[in-house]
Amino acid sequence: MKRTQRKELLRSIWKNRVSFFAVAFIASTSIAIFSGMKFSAAAINQGADRYFRSQEYAHFEINCGNGLTTDDVNALLDSGIAQKAEGGYAASATMLGEDENTVIQVRSLYSELNKPVVVEGRLPEGRNEVSVEQILAEEKGIAVGDTLRLQHEGMLYEEEFVVSGIVDDPAYCCVTIRDSRGLAEIGTGAAFYHVNVAPEAFDSGYYNETFTVIYVVTEELRDLFFFSDAYNEKSEELLQKLEDFGSQRAALRYNDLKAEADAALAEAELDISTVEDELATVEADIAAAKQAVLDGRDELASRWAELENGRQYMSAEQIAETEAQLNAMEAQLQEMNAAATEAEAGLEDARAELETGRAELALALEEAEQLEEKGWAIRGRMDTGDTRSISMISSGVDGMSYSLAVVFLLVAVVICYSSTARMVDERRLLIGAQKALGFSPKEILRYFLSYSTLGAVLGIGMGLLLAVVVVEVVVIFVAYAGYFTFSNMLDLAFVWQDAALASALCLLIFELATYIVCNKLVRMDAIALLRGEVPAQKKPYFFEGHRWYRRLSLYSKAVIKNLFNDKSRAVVTIMGVVGSIALLVICFSLKMALEGAAPRQYEQYYLFENKVIVDSNTGNVGDFTAVLEREGVDYVRAQEKVKAFLAANGSYNNAHIICSGDEEGLMGIIRLEDIDSKATVEIPSEGILVSRRCREALGIEVGMQVEIADSLGVFHSFEVVGIVEHHLANHTFYVDAGHYEAVMGEQADESVLFTAAIPASVADELRSLDGFLQLRNKTDDYQSGDYLDIVIFICLAMSVIMAFLVILNQGAMQINRKARELAVMRINGFTLKETRAYIYRDNIVLTIIGLLLGCGCGLGLGYVVIRFVEVEMEHFYRAPNLLACLYACAIGAAFALVVNFIALRRINTLNLTNVNGN
Repeated sequence: MKRTQRKELLRSIWKNRVSFFAVAFIASTSIAIFSGMKFSAAAINQGADRYFRSQEYAHFEINCGNGLTTDDVNALLDSGIAQKAEGGYAASATMLGEDENTVIQVRSLYSELNKPVVVEGRLPEGRNEVSVEQILAEEKGIAVGDTLRLQHEGMLYEEEFVVSGIVDDPAYCCVTIRDSRGLAEIGTGAAFYHVNVAPEAFDSGYYNETFTVIYVVTEELRDLFFFSDAYNEKSEELLQKLEDFGSQRAALRYNDLKAEADAALAEAELDISTVEDELATVEADIAAAKQAVLDGRDELASRWAELENGRQYMSAEQIAETEAQLNAMEAQLQEMNAAATEAEAGLEDARAELETGRAELALALEEAEQLEEKGWAIRGRMDTGDTRSISMISSGVDGMSYSLAVVFLLVAVVICYSSTARMVDERRLLIGAQKALGFSPKEILRYFLSYSTLGAVLGIGMGLLLAVVVVEVVVIFVAYAGYFTFSNMLDLAFVWQDAALASALCLLIFELATYIVCNKLVRMDAIALLRGEVPAQKKPYFFEGHRWYRRLSLYSKAVIKNLFNDKSRAVVTIMGVVGSIALLVICFSLKMALEGAAPRQYEQYYLFENKVIVDSNTGNVGDFTAVLEREGVDYVRAQEKVKAFLAANGSYNNAHIICSGDEEGLMGIIRLEDIDSKATVEIPSEGILVSRRCREALGIEVGMQVEIADSLGVFHSFEVVGIVEHHLANHTFYVDAGHYEAVMGEQADESVLFTAAIPASVADELRSLDGFLQLRNKTDDYQSGDYLDIVIFICLAMSVIMAFLVILNQGAMQINRKARELAVMRINGFTLKETRAYIYRDNIVLTIIGLLLGCGCGLGLGYVVIRFVEVEMEHFYRAPNLLACLYACAIGAAFALVVNFIALRRINTLNLTNVNGN
């Protein structure tokens, strides 16, 4: 570009500074939203990855129904697959409280892996010490030094523990995610919190000297970024190696158990056989002794008779001696009889012990017959704890970047096109003169491309700056910081690839718009350009012949024709309003979609008010139903148990399994709606119904098989026969109670009571019963969506600024273009009010059109954003939200009026003494 052109370019930028900076700022908002959200998602992932590395969070978790041994740990280390491997324990227990009891997961500490972060106090050291996670301490008011009472099945040595510290665990770093603290066989089958104890607090004998879990860290994954494709590919490869290795170890473990069982059975059978032989010998001896007593009594009776018959022939000494002998014989027989009786009593005890031994042997034989080879259940890091939730949240933030940025980008393109077209029209004579002086079309086109490029570069620079210091800061440190326990490890991220993509796209669009505007004009002949703009011979507009138009005043006709004569300004003004309103509708729709999901579930599908959750192991559910019946509170007894299941994609997930022996009563308080036909369906006698997000997020379709784990960790297959509507943040399966028992091989634990509203006095009585766990109200499932408030505020602020610049820019351009016309109006007697009305009436029309179109675009894009933000288990309310449109229109109309008021102040400064000077 020539020096004179550079100077002229700078003068043009200064002359059109309002338009130039308006275009640059609107471009910057698009860059800020897109890059800021992208950077925020990257910052979340990078913070989580740093957290996992610093705490040595395991890459794999291994479980096995037959237990895991120290030999398994050593074999893993020797195999070369595992760099580190540690065995430990995890079990469910009930934390006893004053008002309610809470199901928690008790986890053992590890020396090198899964290191908790100590928030306060220290880690437990003895058998009677425990550390609690921070959210448990906050919600239950637990402090260091307090005593916790844990009710369990004997896996721990102690029942009372002193809180030594408050910690955060890398496995459970999403504090808002529930049903992820491990599974249990108590109540709903889900642990709400977790605590840590020293390994020696667990009774290893309870687990037959085996571990319940082994955690593994591999060298090949240590240096890979967790949220990368490279990590996923290598993880899948190692997972296959571990499964192959695990199948060998599982077979060895089964063989060992089988050999131990066989040896124990053989020894028990031998012991029983020996006892049976000994009992037979004793029985024979007792029978012989009793017979000897009988024979001795016969002999004694015979000798007494002989004594009586021969008494007259015997001397006194002989009689006395004979009587003494017979008495001694009588005493000996009594002793023999007593010994036989005592031996017979002992024989009965021995026979009872023998029968007990035979029963135990029969049970052992049955258990030995049921003993089977159970493989290793191996989960990658993404399938353990609530790690997947981090990826879901960051993916939702990342998804918002596209849908929100496109609104700003479209507006920026339209304004760039309009502003460039206006500048080109104003420079028509100058372009002709330049061509006459020998400038080539490329040189002239380069000038305009430079203008738009500088605007784009300025917008890119401001946008990247806003992305980091505003959008990312707010999203990371305000909106989502409370979601994670590793918020202290969150730091600002700058992803060059995303920044380069946004910058290149912005430059490309700006230059393409400029090229389209200028290309035809710069190729025209100099003579044609020097003639100036020749007004096109237009036909009358379609409405000019209508009676309603002819009846209007000249003033109103002029206003209407202004809209049609200056289409570019009208389009740009409308697009500015559309963009800002659409963005507001998107944000309000998202917040209301989140807030309205759970209420909609309870308004249309769940018709109960409360859930009474009972531990059927320590209490009698019948006691609870008796209280409800006595007080006239309607209820339905059912099972709602969280179970692990294998999805169609092979990943592990948790689902609430609901079934009831009173299916008619259950269908009276739960309405199941098919998501396709919208018809009400009932629980089938065979197969299961799954909730909507199982199809959308996991790819589960009707006809597929879903495998659900029983209490022993064995998976059983169910066929999916229907997909039903569901708005709560969990996967839910509905199954017939009889079919559940037939497939799972275990009886449904109907320990949950779905009830109508419960009076306070009745609630207190229920809490006093043995086995009471929780009384949950439906509002406990409601979500507030408060974390979106700050995001809405950011979008609102940017929307206001965007609309302000668009409308102010277009208003100023319109007034500048019509300055002489407006001055003539003032000279001819039009008042300031009438002159302003001439300008702002068409702005009002354009604003109304923009509001309507903005609502339509916002509802459409809002649906897309909602789908992006939904995590795996959440189904927000997606229907068009008219209230969101009302809020957005109220805000849009308010600041449109303010902007019009500012822009129209220019009319006050018109030069009425020199019209051409305007």
